[in-house]
Amino acid sequence: MVDVRSIQAVIDVKLGRRRFIIPRLKELAVKWANTASSTMISASEDLTRALIRLGFSRHKVKTIANATDRSPFQFAAALPLTNWMKPAPAPRNLVAIYAGRIDVAHGLGGLLDVAEFLAERDRNDISFVVVGDGPQRRAVGEAVRARGLENVFLADRIVEDSFPALLKSCDIGLVLGNQNQAVHANLEPANFTAYLAARLPVIANYPGAVAGHIVRNEIGAALRPGDLVAFAKTLERLADNRDEVKRLAGNAAKAEVSGYDPEAQKSAINSVVVTALSESQAKRGQIVKRYFDAIIAAFLLIVLSPLLAVIALIVRLLRGAPILAGETVPGLFGRPFRRLRFRTEQDGFLSGGAPISAFKPGAAVGGIINSTWVTRSPSLWNVFRGDLSLVGPQVITLQDLTSMSGKAFKRQFMRPGLISPASVGIGAEHAGLDADLWYVQNHSILLDLEIIGRSLFGWSKSKPAQKQFSGSSGIEPESQIDANEERDGVAY
Repeated sequence: MVDVRSIQAVIDVKLGRRRFIIPRLKELAVKWANTASSTMISASEDLTRALIRLGFSRHKVKTIANATDRSPFQFAAALPLTNWMKPAPAPRNLVAIYAGRIDVAHGLGGLLDVAEFLAERDRNDISFVVVGDGPQRRAVGEAVRARGLENVFLADRIVEDSFPALLKSCDIGLVLGNQNQAVHANLEPANFTAYLAARLPVIANYPGAVAGHIVRNEIGAALRPGDLVAFAKTLERLADNRDEVKRLAGNAAKAEVSGYDPEAQKSAINSVVVTALSESQAKRGQIVKRYFDAIIAAFLLIVLSPLLAVIALIVRLLRGAPILAGETVPGLFGRPFRRLRFRTEQDGFLSGGAPISAFKPGAAVGGIINSTWVTRSPSLWNVFRGDLSLVGPQVITLQDLTSMSGKAFKRQFMRPGLISPASVGIGAEHAGLDADLWYVQNHSILLDLEIIGRSLFGWSKSKPAQKQFSGSSGIEPESQIDANEERDGVAY
């Protein structure tokens, strides 16, 4: 399991640092994390979308927003800023604080431009405090001195216990990003929830999830990247209207309580961890089965490839495009995938536009293609990919999955199968879903071989009647899924 709070490797690449060895190694580490980890916890919706764009599997990434322990803030009191820095802002000034990583990606240069703009307008009642560490800390300090910015103060390294008091001694929290929009989604919103816990209104200068929260909850201002004038005027407006600052501070406190509960965060993380452990244990118990499936599927795809090509050509001639159809169904742990099959629509059209019914010589051939094993042969690709197993629980629909009970969901701890035990009468004393649960608990390679043999050679015990899905006690028969596939044919 990996906890993702920012994607520094991607930020480095977006900022043109890929030629250096360290960013390159970081980028490789991010890719390794995608391969090695079973679950990734993302700190924001923006990071989740960025990870998915990087190629991370959607089902791996769980979004759990950061939350801050409230207790230190409940007992902290505002103190003179001289406790942390000397010189310090004047006591009556509006103080905006940036607390976070000091680097190019967070655009501290833009903050200095805003400070200079305000100084030129003689707004000496507005000050900035910068707290944090990073590769640009020294450069920012030198820039402050070189530009003669008397309204910007760099705090020394802050003891963690005094951080809540420092925030409470300020008036505005700043969430900053570089003007390069390519890096915004990869940034961690530094100390956003800490600002809220300290009852600080927040100003963000880049779009994303934080900006959305600010606007929806009326806790500050969300500005366009690089709009220094709007940034400065927003601070001027707040400095001139302290009642508005108090109103926004009250909204910030309400937003923190309702949307960033530390106990809810702990509960969500515990749930993700328990699920990840359960899935990991289930996967370890199926390693041999997975290798067995992949080897057999690869062999069959190679051997049957000429036949599959011929069938695809016939389908194209008889029914036109698309050649393949499918339906999105739940797989391992309920994660959806599209199960492939050849089209079987009888009301399609020839490539020339004539109805199929007008092509009389194709009727007999079409009947062969409609046979179950031929129609579903493209599903061998799903087996090779790991979406399906050769033998496993029956395939169900997404609608079935949503109405399953906790016990019934255990059937999803195994990949659904091309062949189900119930279809050949294995576990005949169990009907429908119960037969799938029985197989999940008793599966073995020998049992799979027996089921495959019965399916190939027609050996079968008396088959139980499959139940219609109703709540958590049955499943939708394959024929119904096939009908859905016919209706929802999709080109590939």
